[in-house]
Amino acid sequence: LRKSNDSFQAKLKEQSDQLEALKAKAEIQAKTVAELLPNATSAGLASSYGDRARSFLPAMKLWRTLFMAAIAMLIVASWILVGYTIKQDTDTWHYLLLRLPVALPIVWLAWFSAIQYGNAMRLEEHYSFKEATSKAFAGYREHIQQLGGVTEGEDDGENPSQNIVKQLASTTVQILAKPPADIFSGPEKEASPL
Repeated sequence: LRKSNDSFQAKLKEQSDQLEALKAKAEIQAKTVAELLPNATSAGLASSYGDRARSFLPAMKLWRTLFMAAIAMLIVASWILVGYTIKQDTDTWHYLLLRLPVALPIVWLAWFSAIQYGNAMRLEEHYSFKEATSKAFAGYREHIQQLGGVTEGEDDGENPSQNIVKQLASTTVQILAKPPADIFSGPEKEASPL
């Protein structure tokens, strides 16, 4: 019975040691996951903002091309118009008024293309800024927490760096929550067709 009890105690000790080793390993893995999760979340968010920003590049190329084509059409039309007017003995103003219905749509196309290019460019910049903010947040937070002794704002008895981390988190959320439509809600600053 004593041998059986000693054997049982040894087996129990061995299993207890294995359990402690597994527990230590699990704690290390849990800590690693906890450290990686915010970085992975920031990376995923940044990636989605980056994809959205790059989605505006083809639209920018299209509007830029249409603008250049409209300007080229205006140059060709004015060259033909001037050459024809010089050959004819007609009144220049009369000739221009007759050709205005042809020129106005080209001017409108150039103006509209310039506005749409500007809109696409502002949206691309908006999402690129959100991408950069998302990428930087985790690094800033870790750096501030490593500093530990930095104070800003009220000292409410917490770790001084926590005030800055809260401020950083609040500012980041405000940046990321800002809807892209706010870009267009400001005062109109677009150039006129003239």
